[in-house]
Amino acid sequence: MQDSQVAQLVGDVDRAASSAREHIAMQAFHARFPSSYYVTPPTSPPSRPLAPPTQRRYFYLDVKPPEGVPTKATILFLHGFPDSSYGWRSVLSPISLSGFRCIVPDLLGYGRSSAPNKETRLAEYGAHAIALDLKGLMETVLGNTEDKFAVVGHDWGSWLAWKLATWIPEKLLGVHGIAAAYAAPSSRYLSTNEIVKTFPHFGYQVFFDDPRSTDIIGKHIWRFLHLIFIAPSLLLQQSSDDVRSVFNIDMTTLGSLEKFLVSSGSSKTSLDELLERTSLIKTAEDRAVFERLFDPQRGGASIDGALNWYRTRKVNFDEDRERPQKMLPAMPYKILCPTADPTSPVSTTEKTAKHYPKETPLVIQEMPMAGHWAMLEGPDQVVQSVLSWMNNDVLPYREKTSTWSGWARSKL
Repeated sequence: MQDSQVAQLVGDVDRAASSAREHIAMQAFHARFPSSYYVTPPTSPPSRPLAPPTQRRYFYLDVKPPEGVPTKATILFLHGFPDSSYGWRSVLSPISLSGFRCIVPDLLGYGRSSAPNKETRLAEYGAHAIALDLKGLMETVLGNTEDKFAVVGHDWGSWLAWKLATWIPEKLLGVHGIAAAYAAPSSRYLSTNEIVKTFPHFGYQVFFDDPRSTDIIGKHIWRFLHLIFIAPSLLLQQSSDDVRSVFNIDMTTLGSLEKFLVSSGSSKTSLDELLERTSLIKTAEDRAVFERLFDPQRGGASIDGALNWYRTRKVNFDEDRERPQKMLPAMPYKILCPTADPTSPVSTTEKTAKHYPKETPLVIQEMPMAGHWAMLEGPDQVVQSVLSWMNNDVLPYREKTSTWSGWARSKL
């Protein structure tokens, strides 16, 4: 047998083993959490009203309180980049046991949901477009178009949650963000390249915006994922030299992330091994799920759909011109800020306070020593934050406003 045939055989066996691991892992995951699909009606995105109508499919988890536990309210959970509904796995059971139904979609471009191509359908990734999709999903789930729901989002999901408060406020009970503050609409369009001139740490977004990033990240997907999912709590358990070597990685300034990914080719280095040790992608189930999500070399999907969120700056600017007000509508708001997450400093979040109504100001809670992936590093703290907000802010506010609305209607 020739070397090329041996290599092909080894590759086939490796892919078969990966597929088997994935199948077993996904079966275990979905055995814990019931799931379903929602298909949108044919629509054109708001920023491109003349585009041919298309449909999108959304996969979602539907985790209801156990039998005998009354449902107090429904919460929509929105994940970030590069993640999926799987990212919420550690918080869903305790929250549902406390009486809250949890609806957890794979967002557009991720997992088992549709991933429209960027060449002809990029506008479908706009915040307003996705808000309308999620509105339809939740109306289908709740079976009553008058029912409202709360939103909890992380990273891009947090960004989207604030946008839902802008685009579909009549549907929301409140918004709880994690690791991403509200970004008010801008009166002037700035490209990513222009923004980087003022904020150099956004240089990685220029790379993500570049179509080349899809193949480059795909070829080095595990180096990329382990770097993105690094946990400060695990890193601090390493030697001082190891900690220093990770802190020396520049992944934010212009050109640095691409350079790091390709620097060692496909060879696994000691730094790769260190990143793997300090990554939150730990178990066989984790590995199988992320293979399915982002590893095309092992039969998984491309990361292109997820990267499309970074390619919508002009789309979102065009959408925002339809509703340019910066002030958010009245409802309970909260944000959880991990203190070891450089992407979401409390100082930046505090500057957004002026955009919240006086009657429902933003509640800011710090999460000490946690990194960006708060719900993985400290799931108990995230559960506590969400439950205290729902029980002490959202439900009383719902009761107060529904009582007032009922009284007002009775006087008409």
